[in-house]
Amino acid sequence: MAVVLSQTKGKGKKLILKLKLSATNFPGGSNVVGLWRLDTNEIVGHTEVSDDASPTFTTEFNLDHYLSADLKVKFCVYSVVNGCVDESGFVGCHETSLGALFKGKKSEALLSTGAGLNFDCVVLPDPNQKKKEKKVVETGPQLSKEEKKAIALSYKEGGKKGQDLCGMSSFGVHFFCVSIESCPDNWDLFQQVMDGMNKEVDPEADDRKGGAADLAKILFCAGPTKVMMFANVPPEQAEKATVKEFLEAVCAPVDGKITEDGEFFMKAEAAGDPDNNRFPLKMRDQAIAAGFDFLRAKQLVLDDDSDDDINFADECGIDLNAGANAEDY
Repeated sequence: MAVVLSQTKGKGKKLILKLKLSATNFPGGSNVVGLWRLDTNEIVGHTEVSDDASPTFTTEFNLDHYLSADLKVKFCVYSVVNGCVDESGFVGCHETSLGALFKGKKSEALLSTGAGLNFDCVVLPDPNQKKKEKKVVETGPQLSKEEKKAIALSYKEGGKKGQDLCGMSSFGVHFFCVSIESCPDNWDLFQQVMDGMNKEVDPEADDRKGGAADLAKILFCAGPTKVMMFANVPPEQAEKATVKEFLEAVCAPVDGKITEDGEFFMKAEAAGDPDNNRFPLKMRDQAIAAGFDFLRAKQLVLDDDSDDDINFADECGIDLNAGANAEDY
């Protein structure tokens, strides 16, 4: 049976003392063991009363408490006569404390009659108490100083180019083809460029970076062996042209292959082959030219023959084909 030794006030973790009680060498007839709290002089539980004449029995007590190690308890043994218990049937008692029960685990108490009480205690946590989750510290590979510098360079190039695009968008242009220099043949660094370009601008910062998350663009990077193309057409611009049709347009003249497909982000590569006149730098320029042709056809950039004399790049002081300089970072 479950016995609750509750305490509404106090500090500490709530635990459960699971107590297995065995009694031996009791006098004939059925017996019952009651459990008292001595601070309040009240019975808080007892073993089952039965007509079983066996002098040995086992039961379980579950004692809830808040680390009340000094709480005094008493186990009293009574004989059962015709299913009833009264003071005249008192056999003996054993006084102890919760702290002693906790520490004892397995212990024995002898009564004056020679009968014995055997205690087998197990401490259990409160099943209703939330467990503290251990913080898992992820330990990835250690980066070298050169790798950290390359990441910072790519991220900052993206942040700078993002502000350039924001400047040009004030003239009504929202689709761009952008040349990137800081991450040849390295998609991890290329991702840093895109992240830096799309990061939210900090209005309190002295040097504003990023801010191009709502603008459509394809980033091009020509490396030693291939051209990497990273397209992003956000939801704000997707009705004008999807990321897939924009990327497929630039892939067509250089035989680019899509390597990662998504709703708003896609990646593609075009392998170089110098023996067959396929040079990554030249292929990058061909892909960018195809991108502008696609945008002109959809009237997403001003035609070169427009009567509008504004040169967006000149007016904004922007050279989108300029790479990041390591000394700037």
